Amino acid sequence: MTDNYAELRAAAEKLPRVKWTKTRSTVCIPETEDAAGKDLPINGLDKQYARHLATYIAAANPETIRSLLAERDAIASEVETLRSHNALLRASIAQVEAENDRLREALDQLRQDAARWMAQHQETGDAD
Repeated sequence: MTDNYAELRAAAEKLPRVKWTKTRSTVCIPETEDAAGKDLPINGLDKQYARHLATYIAAANPETIRSLLAERDAIASEVETLRSHNALLRASIAQVEAENDRLREALDQLRQDAARWMAQHQETGDAD
């Protein structure tokens, strides 16, 4: 799938940074400093289908593609950052859980020691 992104990016970079529009079943590419404007009629198809196709082609213009790819790159970067943070958090949780287990064992030992002490001192009547 990464190749599709690279191909799409390379193709979009070769075209002018302008938004395309459409009228009926014609895609309109505006004039730029580097290129003449061009109207590309979609012929030979059902009129309704040709209009839908023109709408789609105009919406998927190179500038929109560049913008979508930039947004995708930003999201991918954020996902990587979140994955790194997630790994750090998991490591921290594991440390906290290990410490919690250690403290529970110590508390259990203290309870056992206190119970033994109470039992010894109740037998002798020396609870102080």
